[in-house]
Amino acid sequence: MNILILTRDLLEAQGLKWMLTSQWNDVKVETIIEDFSLLENYQDIDLYIIDLDLSAKKDFNLPAQSAWLGLSSERTFQTVYYALQHKAEDVLFRPFQPERLMKHVQQSHFKWRNELVNREVAVQTDESIVQYGDLLVGNKEPVRPVLISIIIPSQKDSLTYLVNVLKNYAFPTRFDVFAFPDFVVVIHHLDDIEASQEAYRVFFSQWKSQSDTLLAIYIYESVDGTSYPVLYKKMRRFRELIFYDGYDIVTTVKSDLVWGEMDPFLSPLEQREWIEML
Repeated sequence: MNILILTRDLLEAQGLKWMLTSQWNDVKVETIIEDFSLLENYQDIDLYIIDLDLSAKKDFNLPAQSAWLGLSSERTFQTVYYALQHKAEDVLFRPFQPERLMKHVQQSHFKWRNELVNREVAVQTDESIVQYGDLLVGNKEPVRPVLISIIIPSQKDSLTYLVNVLKNYAFPTRFDVFAFPDFVVVIHHLDDIEASQEAYRVFFSQWKSQSDTLLAIYIYESVDGTSYPVLYKKMRRFRELIFYDGYDIVTTVKSDLVWGEMDPFLSPLEQREWIEML
């Protein structure tokens, strides 16, 4: 997603850029200081953030149907009228709460991401489409390496909210979300596996700040053409690790889950230590 900031204050521009790029890893922010004439040098901008205190000096023209936010230090009717006349999404008056800006950017980000996904879906082949039935029966295989995760919430009543958050989350590229009674499976069709793993760490951190429900996330990389039903059965088995790991965890697993015989009188911690040694 491309964002362009036009303001008179360099420090403000730098602060806004840091705030946006630290929140989303797929957002690119460009800045212009005061010079409206430079607007025409930027193409494919998804959101403009414009200092309206500059608008009195020179009017500005944006591409048709452009989304933009206004910033201003002047709480006047003329400022609001000017913004509405030019079809602004909103006007934020200084000093404004960062949450208000982030809310608008998040909405634009969701719209941008959904449009991107729709374009990718329109050109994808039938072989790359995954449905519920592909996870349960048959022997359909991925057409490229995939990253598959299982996400188990500590509270089942949070499952619907979790699914909605996942569907709107800005993972690096196309993915499919499958909800089951007590867990969620996500399949990523990626060329860059590391980017998706980093996105999960960011997602995990953001989720903890907005929900009291703990998550156990296990991520598995498949590069050998293993069929979807086999992958699904592998991921379901990782739920057994919650007894030892707890719910507040995100981890990448490298191999299948295989249990060995253990002394039933060992404590869970001692069993875990023996499992790691074996």
